[in-house]
Amino acid sequence: MSFRGRLTWLIATAFVVGGIVLLAAQYAMMAGFFSQQLHTSTVSVGNATPPSGAGSGDARPGVATSGELTTVRDEVLRNTMLGSLALVLALAVAAAALAWWLSGRLVARIGEVTRLASDISASDLTRRLALPGPRDEMTALGDTFDAMLERLQDGFQRQERFVANASHELRTPLAATRTALEAPLLQGRFDPAVVPDVRRALAANQHSEQLIAALLQLARAGQGLADSGPVELDEVVRGVLAEQAEAIAAKSLQVDVSLMAAEVTGDQTMLIRAVTNLIENAVKYTAVGETIRVDQRLTETGVELVIENPGRSFSAAEASGLIEPFRRGERSSPAPGHGLGLAIVDAVARAHGGRLQLTPRDGGGLRARVQMSRESAV
Repeated sequence: MSFRGRLTWLIATAFVVGGIVLLAAQYAMMAGFFSQQLHTSTVSVGNATPPSGAGSGDARPGVATSGELTTVRDEVLRNTMLGSLALVLALAVAAAALAWWLSGRLVARIGEVTRLASDISASDLTRRLALPGPRDEMTALGDTFDAMLERLQDGFQRQERFVANASHELRTPLAATRTALEAPLLQGRFDPAVVPDVRRALAANQHSEQLIAALLQLARAGQGLADSGPVELDEVVRGVLAEQAEAIAAKSLQVDVSLMAAEVTGDQTMLIRAVTNLIENAVKYTAVGETIRVDQRLTETGVELVIENPGRSFSAAEASGLIEPFRRGERSSPAPGHGLGLAIVDAVARAHGGRLQLTPRDGGGLRARVQMSRESAV
């Protein structure tokens, strides 16, 4: 039952209960009054002198007997009870209608807050509720919500500035370090004994650059869609598979592909990054000669992309935990990685009104399901 329905039910129930209590009290008072009057009338009739010639058991003309008074009392009480019950029921219906109308006015303001709040997203924090109407509890709630949005907007703006500054401040020294090491290495100016150390330093430098780039991608994906337009999701998947063809062939992998035409509204660059991360992850952790399954289809709620790859067994908790940043399924695996790929996929999916689900695959491995809501699908 909706909040409005529950409120109406409570008000109408309280009115009916109150009416029944009042009716019971009224009935008890009337019954007591009639009993007292009946007793007084009976005593008075019994003490009166009967007319000459009448027997002691004969009723006097024009005077009601005790039985007749009792019948009148019962009839009056019964009619009063029936009439009162009918009145209580009629007033209960009226009270329910009035409660429904009053609760509707109250719920309308709550619905306005809900509707306005649902229209505000992390990518559009400039909007405010600014509730009109009297200064009451609902207006105070709206003002509190607006103040919270103000703090959120300030926090997101600070995050954006931090991301921009970190991108420059971290990439610049890493690029300078890479140049300072690569140039002498290519020119042969390092002693042969230190060349392996220089190459390890360059590999660590490259890993740091990739990690920073991944962190920036994760931060930007979490801020929502900066650019949005029609994107052919099936073409994105085909393009990524073509780019990964060499890596797939190197491990003699089979790819079972099933794609349906699906145009979504979103950021093409972010979607390409998300699909690339999923397929790269599947290729990386799939053994030589195994089969990867890629399935993209339309559902009742939108678009769904499913990528399955065989591998080691996971529990449900372990699989879902891989979405967290810096979590890797194969910590001892020599395959390179920084543990942010699936977190980026989840952030991109949420920016497009969907989510990423990771579940264990029968026989070992993972099933990655990316769902996009119908609001994001054309």
